[in-house]
Amino acid sequence: MLSTVGSFLQELQNEDKGVKTAAIFTADGSEIPASTLMEILLMNDFKLLINKIIYDVQCPKEARIEAHSEAKTSRLLWAGLALLSLQGGAVAWLTWWVYSWDIMEPVTYFITFANSMVFFAYFIVTRQDYTYSGIKSRQFLHFFHKKSKQQHFDVVQYNKLKEDLAKVSDCKSTPYI
Repeated sequence: MLSTVGSFLQELQNEDKGVKTAAIFTADGSEIPASTLMEILLMNDFKLLINKIIYDVQCPKEARIEAHSEAKTSRLLWAGLALLSLQGGAVAWLTWWVYSWDIMEPVTYFITFANSMVFFAYFIVTRQDYTYSGIKSRQFLHFFHKKSKQQHFDVVQYNKLKEDLAKVSDCKSTPYI
């Protein structure tokens, strides 16, 4: 989910021409900036103001947990990118300003070897390939289950209800013979 509060409000006004003004406020009444991501908005209850009428919006517990987990996963991936960028910058600095390539070549070899060991250790522990989409989904599920446990949200029951809904939807879409 990459949409912002501003794009949501614009889509709302485009969809319903009767909406003249729309804004979103926190539960305590502070206006939420248009640049705020929707996943951040859905972490807490908020107030939606449409044409001078205030609607209290209570986010479902599952949506809050998903939004929280998605935000933490995104921060973790950005931290990984920052660390890899820092490593590359440090090697470049040491190569061109402090030492020479003759000295840094073995260092880069051992850095590459250490990174390979880390990736292989990840595979040994998780039995999954080291792919960014795999890591993202794994971390999302880790954060989701951790937050669900804290919030006393029954994930097993939720998954069962989703499966039952999918079965009913499949039955409705199947034509009778």
